[in-house]
Amino acid sequence: MSFYPAALHLEALRWLLLSPPLLSDQAAIQFGVQPPWAMVHRWSSSDTVANQAWLETLDADHLAYAIGPVHPADRPPLRLGRYAERLMLYYLEHGPLFEGLAAHLPLRIASPSDSRTTAGEIDFLLRDRTGRHIHWELAIKLFLCEDGGPGAVQPERFLGPERKDSLALKLNKLFAHQLRHQPPEPWTSIAWQHSAYAVGWMFYPWGATQATCDTLHTDHERGWWLNYERVEQLPDSHFIVLPRLRWMQRAWLQNGDVMYDTQSLVDTLQQAHLDSSRDAFLVATIDAATGKETARYFIRMANPTTQLA
Repeated sequence: MSFYPAALHLEALRWLLLSPPLLSDQAAIQFGVQPPWAMVHRWSSSDTVANQAWLETLDADHLAYAIGPVHPADRPPLRLGRYAERLMLYYLEHGPLFEGLAAHLPLRIASPSDSRTTAGEIDFLLRDRTGRHIHWELAIKLFLCEDGGPGAVQPERFLGPERKDSLALKLNKLFAHQLRHQPPEPWTSIAWQHSAYAVGWMFYPWGATQATCDTLHTDHERGWWLNYERVEQLPDSHFIVLPRLRWMQRAWLQNGDVMYDTQSLVDTLQQAHLDSSRDAFLVATIDAATGKETARYFIRMANPTTQLA
């Protein structure tokens, strides 16, 4: 039994399948091996209709049972990437468009001592309704743009909160390495189409004009980021703090959510800073009438070390 509400698993899967794409086609050209070895996955309009129809009939309790026990307070917490992989595996096993062939397939090479060494892993192998064989790598990305607009910004300037990671490094690993893997036996004789399934959020400096990036799809999900010292400058609103497993999908008010005004949010973050209990918060503003998210803010605490996904 999952400790996490079944309805929230369903909303996370809905977002995973229906959210705007994160990457433009330029990403595969910019970071892949030339000519492009892999492509960015795109749903066709008919695919989207089929996914929407399937989601409407999905039993949320069955999804929660398949996902397995999840507790938001687990330490260490379940990482977003692993959670998304569980959701995607369910879709490939039960969804309308693909036949899942393999998941989390280890790649092994012979070491000098003749033992087998793991050289990596393939996320998903699948076959679509036309018989095409597809190698999917799933990428859930959340990064903070260090530059304000107007004007263009490069992927190197989208950084993790600890500033040691970047969108450019992740995409280079994805297109130039992970998506170049060829499946092992018994899959070696098959011609595979290699594809990146990439979704996520990019956060831009709060108060600045939003920059543009050719690597990102024009419709990608966006939020704002700021350091916690500036939270008191946010416009007065209703806020909820999102636990990690709700960082992907758009928020809507749940039973048990604590609603903050600006001052109470400031007080909560100041106490967290003093306790050094958290190094980052994701906060959503909530429309009091509808209970739905209207904006989101990534609050960066001092000396953060959070891995986003």
